[in-house]
Amino acid sequence: MNSSLYSDYVKLLKQAVSIKSISTDKSFSADIAKMSKWCESTMKEIGFKTKTFKEYGNPIVFGHLVVNASLPTVLHYGHYDVQPADKSEGWDTHPFKVKENPKTLVGRGVVDNKGQFLIYLSAIASLTKEKKLKYNVKFIIEGDEETGSGRMQDFIAENKELVKADFALISDGEQLNDQPTIDVSYRGSMNATVTVYGPITELHSGLYGGLVQNPINVLSSLVYKLANEYGDTLLFKKGVSVVSEKDEKKMAGNSYNRELFTKITGQKPRFKYNHEIFNYLGFESTIQITSIIGGYSGEGYKNAVPNKASVKINVRYNPDLEPEKVASEFTKYIKQNFLSGVKFDIKIDDNSAGVSLESSNAVFEKASTLLADIYQKPVMYNYCGATLPVAADLKSQLGIPTVFVGLANEDCNMHGANENLNIGIAKKGLEFVSEFLSK
Repeated sequence: MNSSLYSDYVKLLKQAVSIKSISTDKSFSADIAKMSKWCESTMKEIGFKTKTFKEYGNPIVFGHLVVNASLPTVLHYGHYDVQPADKSEGWDTHPFKVKENPKTLVGRGVVDNKGQFLIYLSAIASLTKEKKLKYNVKFIIEGDEETGSGRMQDFIAENKELVKADFALISDGEQLNDQPTIDVSYRGSMNATVTVYGPITELHSGLYGGLVQNPINVLSSLVYKLANEYGDTLLFKKGVSVVSEKDEKKMAGNSYNRELFTKITGQKPRFKYNHEIFNYLGFESTIQITSIIGGYSGEGYKNAVPNKASVKINVRYNPDLEPEKVASEFTKYIKQNFLSGVKFDIKIDDNSAGVSLESSNAVFEKASTLLADIYQKPVMYNYCGATLPVAADLKSQLGIPTVFVGLANEDCNMHGANENLNIGIAKKGLEFVSEFLSK
């Protein structure tokens, strides 16, 4: 590996992290625009021909680097948008300035996903200078992943000729158990907001309490019955496929670091066997309540029946289930079982399909062999409980072999305070990409 590769990588990472490209808050739209322009200029400096698309939500930056028309083409993907971050949330340092510790790089986006897609761009820049790049390269960098990649499917469908490639190699995940990890499936994800309306205005609890419906009470009953304290639900059990024999064999080699789990969460995993954890995360559906809003939350007490309350719900579902079916069954289930006799509405957002990826191809084998050699450890195959919308889009629209390699540490705390990237893993990631694209 080029001796200056890591330092060049950190230089780019510091520039990228300093831009507050938060897609969940429209007040940062100027930063989104600035970040997309930074991606475009960075790719141009490497030698990419670029084009920015602004008609699919936040700008999508596309780049194409041709080494030789006779060589195969690899497609890479990344997203430049990040989650919100503020020092008051528990950060030890400014979240938008990379902090270099002895073992980690800390800052918003160092893992999700600026730090990971920049591993590819940095390696490609180095290989280009050394004339060692053995693939033509296409790169898609979007700015809406943190809000569900709502128009990515349209972008790929309407630009198939532009983005077509022989295979895709992507990193947007974590390693498990301190081992090289390849994600082989992702669950689907849907967000929903259920709002219940009570009296036309807030009412004195002493004069009207018990005579009118309290929307918080109604929603509390809904939450209690919708899923248990862990989020287990029977709602989507019907139609979920049994884990295949091939998946069973791959999972048999997986182990789970319970000590690290407890360090990250402050709790012990509630499973008796290692295998159950991966089975649950990869294949079972779960409903998690992410917010309940209603009534007075200031200092002291306001003894009034609120007139409105809402609950935000995240549903993660088996890769085999169709998003439309999940939304339909969810809405039907709530209407029939919980909210009779009250005025309410249900809003469905960010419904992204899950996907199972093919692992019997030359690209998958090459990546697995290289990772095992670099780490001197066996590769873990992860049935990921998270959702990566582009994975399903690439499979349905392009149908090319796609390999997702996690290039982040399991305790990276993406989406949380002190998001961090292990320096050793970053260096191994640079080595992996360099080796893969030069052979």
